[in-house]
Amino acid sequence: MTQKLLLGQVEAIPAVASQLSVQSDRYLFLAALLVMGALAMVVARYFVNQYESLLKDHKESREKLLADHKESRDAHQGALARMVSDHNVTAQNLAVVLDRNTCALDENTEEIRRCREGRERGRGD
Repeated sequence: MTQKLLLGQVEAIPAVASQLSVQSDRYLFLAALLVMGALAMVVARYFVNQYESLLKDHKESREKLLADHKESRDAHQGALARMVSDHNVTAQNLAVVLDRNTCALDENTEEIRRCREGRERGRGD
């Protein structure tokens, strides 16, 4: 409503200015001043609209950037959790293999000891 009212007032300014310019130089100066003021209002309003548009675009792009960052962070944390889980499973498998290898080495050590003892007895006889 106020924007229509302002537009109506701005459109009436040239008519008032032309009426004032017919009177005298003093009125011509006032008319020029009035036109310049109206032009300054239009330019100021244009810059305010551009500024508001830029603010809106900046806010939207910032929100999009933050959403993308959050999505990337969540994906990274998920991948990291899977890596840690896989590492834990691999560490458990490695512990089982090492335990079995230790048992097998103990059995082989016993077997080698028996073979040596058997050879030494065979030589001693």
